[in-house]
Amino acid sequence: MTAPAAATDRALARSILAVLPQLGRIAVGVGREHNTVTPQAGKLLFSLRGGPMRSGELADHCMLTRSAISELVDGLVAAGYVRREEAPEDRRAVVLSLTTSGARAIERFEGRFADAIQAVLANLDPRALDRVRAAFTDLEQALREARDVH
Repeated sequence: MTAPAAATDRALARSILAVLPQLGRIAVGVGREHNTVTPQAGKLLFSLRGGPMRSGELADHCMLTRSAISELVDGLVAAGYVRREEAPEDRRAVVLSLTTSGARAIERFEGRFADAIQAVLANLDPRALDRVRAAFTDLEQALREARDVH
């Protein structure tokens, strides 16, 4: 990689880092405004959308401690968003899965988040919006491929 390319890549990385807290604030605001789950609980629900997981696997996936996951899961089970079941192959293990109510909570959040983002993007002209859409599509694909490699 050449020096100018490396500098451009670093500038892009800084831009991405600058956007993350802003997106996080929008997500937290949507959650608070509509009385949905906390960001950490949302992260857990989104992770379970991919299918059932053991609690330890979920803790690793969410980058939270096992005790933090346990506390979050307790609240989400009580709210009816998550189901705890014995693992069929090991009765000592617990498998967590998303309930229908949990899936609906994610859908509501996604819809409200999409509305909030759409309000932000409404200020862009159509060509700029197409560039943003293409850039995020490419970034998502690159992240997915990097995750598959590591």
